[in-house]
Amino acid sequence: SSRRRHTRYWRDWSSDVCSSDLGIVNPNKGHILISGVSPAECIARWPGSLAYVPQETHVFNGTVKEALSVGFEEGAVSETAMLDVLEKVQLKMLGNNELDLNHNIGDRGTALSGGQRQRLSIARALLTKPKLLVLDEATSALDNETENLISTLFKTLEGKVTLIVIAHRYSTIRHSPKIIYLENGQILSTGSFDELRSINADFDNQAKLSGY
Repeated sequence: SSRRRHTRYWRDWSSDVCSSDLGIVNPNKGHILISGVSPAECIARWPGSLAYVPQETHVFNGTVKEALSVGFEEGAVSETAMLDVLEKVQLKMLGNNELDLNHNIGDRGTALSGGQRQRLSIARALLTKPKLLVLDEATSALDNETENLISTLFKTLEGKVTLIVIAHRYSTIRHSPKIIYLENGQILSTGSFDELRSINADFDNQAKLSGY
């Protein structure tokens, strides 16, 4: 449901979770509804309302502007909007130079670091102004400082965008209001970070190993 804000799934079965939430596959039992309709109907009614950022990003040879424009009709997105999302994901530099929309990012984005390619992918997703944003290990390639900045971005989206964040980093889910802990396809426990530590021994042990 789109009423569930900042829900974050944990650990296993991430591909099934993503595929089901995005309407790529149908669940064996039950239904997934977004604002009362199926994911496929949601996409048909409100194009751009669902966005997905995978762990492995795919960018093509060209400029930053061209990379952000993939999937849009020519002129559909203003340069102001592009610069705004780049600012939100803290993508400001290319090497020692200030990044601009005409910078060439190289074949498959080789001029960018892994973290920069991931931030570019998140920026591209934000351009569609989604109501549901699914991030599958989307912060895994980010350094700690940038991950903290992206986590701050997530907080600013609260109440505006439903986030489903799949992550193995405890730092990514540390401040999530609700975590769903999955094991072998089953929901074992739900709650905040501290609540899960008190009711789930495995979660608590992994948190300790991660320095919490």
